[in-house]
Amino acid sequence: MLPCTQTLNQQWHKLSTAIRKAANETIPTTKITSHAHLAFTKKATQLHTALKNINKSLHLAISARPPTIAQQTVTQINHLLEKTHLLSNIPITNLNKDSLNYANFSNTINQLHTARNTLYNARNIENQAAQRDRIQTAISKRYVNFMDNTTKMIDSILHRHTDPVSFYNIKQIDNLITSPSQIKQHVQDHFENWTKANPPNNTEWLN
Repeated sequence: MLPCTQTLNQQWHKLSTAIRKAANETIPTTKITSHAHLAFTKKATQLHTALKNINKSLHLAISARPPTIAQQTVTQINHLLEKTHLLSNIPITNLNKDSLNYANFSNTINQLHTARNTLYNARNIENQAAQRDRIQTAISKRYVNFMDNTTKMIDSILHRHTDPVSFYNIKQIDNLITSPSQIKQHVQDHFENWTKANPPNNTEWLN
């Protein structure tokens, strides 16, 4: 059973302060790298795109004030509404040739505003749910590291992370290495040779 978040955070803060102080006193420099984080889940991304589409359709509708009822504008709006429906699965009624005339203009704008508000709330709910899941996952991970994995706990506090490096091929003068096993071996040989013992040539210094 996990401890309460407040207690865990308090203990983590105490350890974090102590570890940072010790690191600053004994480690000359520390490297802190930025890490990219996805802002949205897949569903939230779709809802966000749908919201952008409904905003575009609303802008087109408001710009086409009566008696402007060009069929091209209605076609553009309907195309955006169809994409919005496919992304969000929210039922949205397409416009017809009379939707932007004097009698129906206000009602059409209100319908689009309602659809926009629905999408806005749906996107925020999805983001909040994803954020809660990320927070809970982070708390659980912090608790596990706190109890069983001191190395990861210290690495997290000091922001020490190993950034992955990918080699899809290695180009030599007369060869192109694409096999994953050969790439690994070539990289291993390169760094072994690069970091091997390299004693100075004393004869050169004597001269």
